[in-house]
Amino acid sequence: MTKIYSPVGVNVALTHTTPQFEVGTRASGDDGTEWVYIRANGAISQYHFVGIDETWSEAASLTSAMADDGWSIGAVQVAFADNEYGWAVCRGNIATGTYDASTAADSVLHTSATAGQLQSLTSVGTKIDGIVLPVAAGTSVGTALEVIMTHVRSGTF
Repeated sequence: MTKIYSPVGVNVALTHTTPQFEVGTRASGDDGTEWVYIRANGAISQYHFVGIDETWSEAASLTSAMADDGWSIGAVQVAFADNEYGWAVCRGNIATGTYDASTAADSVLHTSATAGQLQSLTSVGTKIDGIVLPVAAGTSVGTALEVIMTHVRSGTF
């Protein structure tokens, strides 16, 4: 992304200890990405998928419980410390996310036993719609790969 259309001053590569925007603020990039400004409730690793509550002030590495409760879903592209503010991508073709080992390409994705990571196994976790992993994750746990995110939501809603 080379430009944010609005608001002015957005840098999706930074986190802040004090809010620079109101949580829940949306930003659109010139590459078609959509971002939301969040506050981390606990440390979040780079490229983790996150669950975001309805106030936008409780964001954490995504779990099945969050998905089952209908939390919004995004992916952070930088690491967050507890109570830091920053941007999560919620739509776009350039986002990176983390996956459990051996997650299959172009498969239905689910939350995994590891918060913040998705998987293709159906025996564990909540189905997540709107995220496509174009290539297989390989054998390393926590593999970070580029994804396509469109209308992301829990499959239970």
